Amino acid sequence: MKKIMILATGGTIAGMHSKKSLHYDAGVLGIEVLLKELAGIEKIAKISSKQLFNINSKDMSFEKMYEIAKESSEALKEFDGVVITHGSDSLEESAFFLHLLISSKKPIVFTASMRAFNALSSDALKNLYNAIIVAASKRSENKGVLIALNDKIFSALHSSKIHSTNVNAFSSPCELGYIQNQECFFYENFYASKAIFDIKKLTKFEKVSCLMSCVDDENEILAEFLFQNGVKGLVVAGFGSGSMSENLKKKLKTLMKKGLVVMVSSRVFNARISLNDQDIRAGFLSSRTLNPQKARIFLSLALSLAKNKNEFQDFIKRLDD
Repeated sequence: MKKIMILATGGTIAGMHSKKSLHYDAGVLGIEVLLKELAGIEKIAKISSKQLFNINSKDMSFEKMYEIAKESSEALKEFDGVVITHGSDSLEESAFFLHLLISSKKPIVFTASMRAFNALSSDALKNLYNAIIVAASKRSENKGVLIALNDKIFSALHSSKIHSTNVNAFSSPCELGYIQNQECFFYENFYASKAIFDIKKLTKFEKVSCLMSCVDDENEILAEFLFQNGVKGLVVAGFGSGSMSENLKKKLKTLMKKGLVVMVSSRVFNARISLNDQDIRAGFLSSRTLNPQKARIFLSLALSLAKNKNEFQDFIKRLDD
């Protein structure tokens, strides 16, 4: 029987409604409370658990994501898979963070819920149960970091939260598979790229911020302010396939000559960024298919770990591997 470690971090899956309100508090219950309610899980896997912290995922940080990554790496030395319970709001960022840092044949599976533990028709226990099934399955090996929600399986590389309350809250251009009758199935053979970064070398996080392109915005002012206050990189969530106002582009070209690194993404859900030759020569970087929040994580890690320009460029090229 497979041995699975559950690392709990809080979120709605550990949340509770009060009797007098429709609102709920996230990150209230310990993981042991959820596990007591998972009848029959002992037939799926031998479970161990650890409560890393118990927070609303809006309060997630790079330091906490790093702790999750380190604990997962250590657990994979002893266990056959890892399940991470997490709030849905920032789950895609934490999952992508681990996807970039951990190379392992063994599955790492994130899960969450959209309804609190004691809510009517809560999805908390079902999602946790399914995540354990995915983590304990041989079919899940060599697929990078996975997300199991609402009977579906996603890759951390491509999935995003697209609805604020619906149980079908996550989507992806390339959904990987599904869970049915206590088994997981994948639509096709899928092999995620190996981790781009080495977790053992990570000692800091360079400051990277995002700018959202809007009509008649004043992002050029914000870009100058952020650069003057220690931000090393900027991700621009551009229009369409990454376009931005001429005022912002002019300002960014000036700041890039002073050392700012700029990566172009899009505010559109499904977009691939292809820069023209002029923008490439100016120094703009393409996020490829990464959305702004994932591009920010990637750029921060690349800036934090690159010893020189050549190594930084190698990290960028590996986005296409």
